Amino acid sequence: ANVKWDLKEIGVEHNSYVDFILKELKEVDRLTNPLPTHVLGEIWDALLSSVFSALVEGFSRAKKCTNEGRALMSLDLKILTHGLSFLPASCRSLPSSLSPYVDSYIKAFYLPQTE
Repeated sequence: ANVKWDLKEIGVEHNSYVDFILKELKEVDRLTNPLPTHVLGEIWDALLSSVFSALVEGFSRAKKCTNEGRALMSLDLKILTHGLSFLPASCRSLPSSLSPYVDSYIKAFYLPQTE
C-alpha cells in the first residue's frame, strides 16, 4: 500500500495496512491452533520477526516524512502490537520484545541532525 508519511497534521486513525496484517495473522492463528506449543513458538517468532522487519523496511522507503508522519508510524506500531493480544499465551511476549526495534527506527528521525 502506498502510505503518505509527509503529513501536515497528526491524525487519530491508524493506517488500514495494520488491520490487514492483524486479519492475516489471526487467520494464521486459527490455522495453527492445534499445533504443539513449541512449534507455535517457532512459527510465531519467525513470522513476527518478519512482520516487524517489514515495517522497518516499509518505513525506510518513505521518500518524505514529517514529524506528523513519524507520529503516525508510532501509532501504527502501537495498534499492531496491542492487536496481537490474540496470540497463544506462550507467544504473547514476542511483540513487546520486537517492537523496540521498530520504535527505535522511528524515533531516530526525531533527533536533530547534530546528534
